[in-house]
Amino acid sequence: MNFSWLMCLWLIQGGISAHIARRKGRNPYLWFAIGCFFGLFGILAIIFMKPISRVRVLIPQPQAPRLPHFMWYYLDENSKQQGPISSTALESALRDGKIDLSTYVWREEMDQWERFEKVCQDLGVPVQILPAANFSP
Repeated sequence: MNFSWLMCLWLIQGGISAHIARRKGRNPYLWFAIGCFFGLFGILAIIFMKPISRVRVLIPQPQAPRLPHFMWYYLDENSKQQGPISSTALESALRDGKIDLSTYVWREEMDQWERFEKVCQDLGVPVQILPAANFSP
C-alpha cells in the first residue's frame, strides 16, 4: 500500500472520529488525533461513548416585591364589601381598574379598613411596582 493512501485513510478515520465527537459534545481535535492513531478502534470508542450533557446555569432574576399572601377584602365604588380574594387577585383588580390606591382594603390582623396605598407602604411594597393601569390617589 502506498504511503499517500495510508495518509488518506488516517485523515478519513480522524475526520469521522472528530465529526462524531463534535455531535456528542466532546473535543473534536482530540478525537481527530485518536481516530488517526487508533483507526477503527478510535471510531468505535467514540461511537459507544455517551454524549456530554450541557448543564444550563439559570441565573435567578430579581423578583419585584409583591403583596404578601393574605386573603383580602375591599370596598367597591358603592362601598359594598368584596372578597375574600388573594393578593394576586387584588393586584389584578388594581391592574384592571376595579380598585385604585384610594380603595379601602382589609385583611385579618388589621384593626380597621385602610387605604390600599397606606397598606402597601406599611407592608414595604412600593406602589410604583404594582401592576396598575390607573393611579388615582
